[in-house]
Amino acid sequence: MDGLTEASAGLPARGEFGLRPCAPRDVLELLDAEGVTIECAHAVVVGRSEL
Repeated sequence: MDGLTEASAGLPARGEFGLRPCAPRDVLELLDAEGVTIECAHAVVVGRSEL
């Protein structure tokens, strides 16, 4: 949903304006708002890191 960049992590960590990372609950809320059914759906994680 988002990447770990200066905009998504660095700026907010310094108290400056920046994009906030999207949490899994936020993704579910977006899908629900759009009427997307996720029951029995498959997901793929791309580029998972140790962070």
